[in-house]
Amino acid sequence: MSAATYPEVSAAWDLYRRTQEVPWPAVGGGEVLKAQSRLHHLTVAYASGQGYGEPDLGAIRAASADLAAKVRRYCGDAAAAFVIGHGEERAA
Repeated sequence: MSAATYPEVSAAWDLYRRTQEVPWPAVGGGEVLKAQSRLHHLTVAYASGQGYGEPDLGAIRAASADLAAKVRRYCGDAAAAFVIGHGEERAA
């Protein structure tokens, strides 16, 4: 992975990790889980330093946006702000 793509992959991985700190929604948990899984699969090898070649940044961007949207829809605005990095504290 090039130095130019690292920040974007790292930000996507951070978004994924923050979703694990958000309280699980009573409704829509399956949708959040699917979106988490998609982003995880696209980034885990690169985030761990084991990926070869260049990651699919288009797919990572789409998966990140989808996950953030699912968190907003099912977990609320505060959780979404936390997940995208605009919340200072863990989502309540």
